[in-house]
Amino acid sequence: MQKIAFTIGSASQIAVGPINADATTGSVGGNESIFAGVVIAKAGKPNTILSINADNYKSVLGEAYRPLEGEHFEPMRHVAIAVTGGNGYVVRVPLPGMKIPAINVVKKADTVEVTTSATAFGTDIELPEGGLMTLYADDGHKSDNRSLSMLPVKGKAGYFTLMLKSTDSMGTVSTLETYEVSLSPVAMDDMGESAFIHDVLENNLSKIQCLIAPDATLPVDYAGFQNQAFIGGDDGDPSKLTAASYDAPIAALENSLVEYTAILTLGIYDASVIAKLATLAKDVRVDAFGDINPRLTAAKALEEMTSLSLGGNENITLYYFPMSCRDPLGQTQVVFGLSGDAFLAKAKGVALVADVGGWHYSPAGAQRGKLTRQKIKPLASAGAINRKEFADAHLNVVASYGGGIVIDDALTACTENNYKRFQHVVSVCNAIARYVYALGMELKHQPDGITRKGWEDGLPALLDRFVAAEALVAPSDASQGDQPYVVEVEKLDFDYWQISYSLSVTGVGRRMMLQPILFR
Repeated sequence: MQKIAFTIGSASQIAVGPINADATTGSVGGNESIFAGVVIAKAGKPNTILSINADNYKSVLGEAYRPLEGEHFEPMRHVAIAVTGGNGYVVRVPLPGMKIPAINVVKKADTVEVTTSATAFGTDIELPEGGLMTLYADDGHKSDNRSLSMLPVKGKAGYFTLMLKSTDSMGTVSTLETYEVSLSPVAMDDMGESAFIHDVLENNLSKIQCLIAPDATLPVDYAGFQNQAFIGGDDGDPSKLTAASYDAPIAALENSLVEYTAILTLGIYDASVIAKLATLAKDVRVDAFGDINPRLTAAKALEEMTSLSLGGNENITLYYFPMSCRDPLGQTQVVFGLSGDAFLAKAKGVALVADVGGWHYSPAGAQRGKLTRQKIKPLASAGAINRKEFADAHLNVVASYGGGIVIDDALTACTENNYKRFQHVVSVCNAIARYVYALGMELKHQPDGITRKGWEDGLPALLDRFVAAEALVAPSDASQGDQPYVVEVEKLDFDYWQISYSLSVTGVGRRMMLQPILFR
């Protein structure tokens, strides 16, 4: 996703300055939501953008870790809830000790043999001595339940049927992929497309890929191999994860071209990783939702919130949820954070406005923030939650209502006493920034006349849509006028324009004082 610069330099660029909330200091993109994050899972090619949704996330990310295996069971639970609010892009974290299994076709003297091998993730896969071809799992699956067959096609010399199968826990065998291939680089299929095995696997985004020797040929009577198991694959050891393990996945997300509207921490509690995800969210102008470890006591949770040192980042909103619930992917009681639930709450509000999206709807309260979890029970070990202390720390908690549990606040990690502490305000500004950036890209390198007209006509037209959505309203402070926005376009240099837009984002019914008065 494209980063949106905060300052202008000498290069050709569009910059959108930081939100100026100085005037809000007090005394006391469409309606589709898409999340992104890095995830610990058993499948999916690591360090690669994986597209998931409610229908495919289990097949893409594999079988979920069980709660008894450790806290790394959490990410898939966050994902399971998040996909009910929108599609997502995730990057699988490669675990230390992860190995990629392979099947090798090797020429030895006058015979052709099949061998197996496994290579540590991050290390180049190589042909063994005498290797004609190496077929390796490319989708991150350790493939311990998979087999591969390569059998001659009758009546087509030099062509083989390549078939990948899997066996489930009940012993049922399923065919995952089938291709007709050849080791000849010039071989064609019946449709006139390349049948060269390397091309076929690459063009079909196969779960397996191959290395092939430049001069690889097989005997004309080669009988192939059948149901050869993959051996030696390994998911890696989650207990050996370090903060550095997340660097490459975050970099993959940072350098991706996909568009998303929120970054979720997905059960990650490492302070440095949360900080990096929050920084990325700010750089690309999207929301971010994360958690303080719900297993901590209330007092320790406040300490942890302070130690994160996120006071300068208004894009991330953090939650503390010291409660257990029924595992959405199992049957036991489990404890996991709210980043997926918060995204779902936000998505419900965004979906309410068909045009520009309801970014001004807070991801809290009974209408959007009610949790869909079952058998929720407080953790006795958490201790008492002082709601004022948590609000002062901008650490959001839940409340009971209507027989359920609702997310009860939406304060960002920004500690300044202005409107940037409200999630919906920052969310609206981020959404507008993304639209404004797109408009700027359309006008970039245009002559002065088109540039001025584009901004003076196009920006008000955009902001009028947010007014229609009731995201922008007349200022609460009457001294600032009655217009929901003000646009100023100024040319400062031969090639440098400055466009400022002052905004008045709608308030929110967060605090309400009800005063009962008796008649005489």
